[in-house]
Amino acid sequence: MTDMLHADHVALKCEPSRALDLRDSYPDIDAAWHMNKKHWNSVLLDGDLSSAFIRQLIRDSCLLVIGGMPRQPRERLTWQFTEAENVLSR
Repeated sequence: MTDMLHADHVALKCEPSRALDLRDSYPDIDAAWHMNKKHWNSVLLDGDLSSAFIRQLIRDSCLLVIGGMPRQPRERLTWQFTEAENVLSR
């Protein structure tokens, strides 16, 4: 396959006040392009941020997105997300 996507950034949802704090504290985090900049950050994946820190930002983003869903899918996805975390932490 010759047309591969090589992403060096990911857009992650964040609490608005934390989004600003992260942008102020880390040069590899900026407002996400084409997203609501109040809630979304663009995170450089191949910069100076640790993998563990990026994983935590991804986890927080997933939980925020899931938390905004209607009750039934929110409950199902929260359970699935928690189960997946438990499997990965074993």
